Amino acid sequence: MGFLLKIGETFAGGRVEKEVGESSSSEVYLVSHPGRGHLAIKVFKRIEQDPDQLKPLLDKARIQQQFRHKNIVRIYDAGMNEHHLGDLGCIAMEYFSGGSLATLLDSRRAKQGKRLSARKTVEIIEQICNGLSAFHGAGHVHGDIKPENILVDLVNKRTDEVRYCVADFGLGKAGDPTTEFYQPPERFREERTDSFASDVWAVGVICYQLLTLEFPFRVKEFLPQGRDPFDEGLKPASGINRSVNPSLDEIIAKALCADPDQRYQTATELLAALGQWRHSLPGTERYR
Repeated sequence: MGFLLKIGETFAGGRVEKEVGESSSSEVYLVSHPGRGHLAIKVFKRIEQDPDQLKPLLDKARIQQQFRHKNIVRIYDAGMNEHHLGDLGCIAMEYFSGGSLATLLDSRRAKQGKRLSARKTVEIIEQICNGLSAFHGAGHVHGDIKPENILVDLVNKRTDEVRYCVADFGLGKAGDPTTEFYQPPERFREERTDSFASDVWAVGVICYQLLTLEFPFRVKEFLPQGRDPFDEGLKPASGINRSVNPSLDEIIAKALCADPDQRYQTATELLAALGQWRHSLPGTERYR
């Protein structure tokens, strides 16, 4: 159907430079703003412009706008903007030139399955937990943690310093396959609604993926057959990636426990466990 905005046109007070990407519900553009420099503008598609559907999306974005945290994507504005097609609901946010964690995973798969080391994986997961801990500390469940919603900021190319930031607080759509792969068993079994522990599950899935380039459970294969993918058990990541030791396997297994009451209950708890794991390594291994 084509993108709503055209390259070179003025929108939200800035110039549309390029199309960055799209999902089933929105399109993202790079916009040059005279006061804020480069911004990412998420514009909701026309099917989402119904006020009953749009209001909760903008309300969630305004919650994220309240946070000023190095591991949370900064939201500058969320609301309606005038356009010749009619008023369009959009979100103006920090722009990340490094793409998302999904891009990193795709790149690793393309390199004949080159997996991340345990130390590098934990470094990434700790940053995700840092941002998510701020949400949990304020009483909010994110509800849509997945690689596409972890954005990558190339802080310093010379030193390989990278910042990982949590995006799209609560904007997941039911039926989106990229979201379903990161939903915990209790969501599929309709036993309870989202909780801090469901966010922890999603982080556990991402951790396992970074280490193995595989999903921990065969959700895509089992669900269409009406089978429970979580009954077959978890294959330890150490069986796929030699840099993983048994103590890290244990942390991942707890994050991916089918019983939400037996998981780490918040991102802060998971972050503490990862910190203990890192400090248990030999000194030369901790930050290499």
